Amino acid sequence: MDIAKKALVAVIMLSAPSVGFAASSYISNVVISQLKSYPDGRFGRCVVQIDGDVNSDGNNTLTCERSNQVSFDCTGVQQSKAAAAEALTMAQLAYVSDKYVAITVDDDPDKRLFNTAGTTSVCLATSIIILGPIP
Repeated sequence: MDIAKKALVAVIMLSAPSVGFAASSYISNVVISQLKSYPDGRFGRCVVQIDGDVNSDGNNTLTCERSNQVSFDCTGVQQSKAAAAEALTMAQLAYVSDKYVAITVDDDPDKRLFNTAGTTSVCLATSIIILGPIP
């Protein structure tokens, strides 16, 4: 490879991080404030509302449209139905036992879950961990 091609590859590689990529964020000490089920499939069928802001409270800044709601995708489109069911069970357990949770949220636009009209979306929660009791 000649020097000009190497220089071009280097410029492309160095400029790639400035392009907007989807991110995920780990958000700790969150309270589940509502559990929502949408049998018609909206938002991946199972959604939790939290007391925090997924866009700013975690270790990375996200751009989720609904900053206080996430979906586990119980429809099985973005992750398996089994994984979603396990995550929803964990959220329910944390909700009824007054425990904090930590969640990982993915704001990849291709993984967002929409309402039936396709106009409003929530981001995908890819993990949940039950933490200590809420004081």
